[in-house]
Amino acid sequence: MTKVKIDSKKIQAVIFDLNGTIINDIPFHIDAWLAFFSRRKMRLTRNYFYEKMNGRTGRDILRAILGKHLTLESMDKLHEQKQWLYRKFYRPHVKSVPGFENLIKELKKKGIEAAIATSTTRANVRFVSKKLKLIKTINVIVSGESATRGKPAPDIYLLTARKLKIKPQECLVFEDAPSGVESAQRAGMKVIGVVPSGQPDFLPKSVKKIKNFRQVEVI
Repeated sequence: MTKVKIDSKKIQAVIFDLNGTIINDIPFHIDAWLAFFSRRKMRLTRNYFYEKMNGRTGRDILRAILGKHLTLESMDKLHEQKQWLYRKFYRPHVKSVPGFENLIKELKKKGIEAAIATSTTRANVRFVSKKLKLIKTINVIVSGESATRGKPAPDIYLLTARKLKIKPQECLVFEDAPSGVESAQRAGMKVIGVVPSGQPDFLPKSVKKIKNFRQVEVI
């Protein structure tokens, strides 16, 4: 199994995406989106979401598929309908990707900050936090509502670095989505891709990749 090493002399902070990175829940998000659009007589494919929509905010997804005419209020109401389906589908299955808890402990031992930068909503962060207590030990968590522009714009990662008071070039990001990888790179950060077992790989070939956090070593 290939090991990825985090050099504590060069990296001051590790920033994690949440969905598909800390937790392997993207199939459940896609199930929710497919059910949501099916009720509106719209047929979309799983690969379309993996390749084109993974990592983007709910508002951006709704705009892309339903049109830019939607008001913020109507988008938020529609998105909450989808999020209700997601939480219903995923609730019995919430768990972290193997090795995540141990990696957080190793980062703390080495004095490396840990943060989360996610396109998902605060409500979904709270939902996951109830199941994964360790997330509550992470001091900086930036959700999709906090950034002016969603991924692939660099805003959410630059905001997270500012909150950490650490330079972007001293940050390492773990991401599962093409838009998230682009976002982190545009912010000037190093990126490692996460492709959980059984999931399609749409990440750039130039990006180092892991299947889980057991492949990560802090030195």
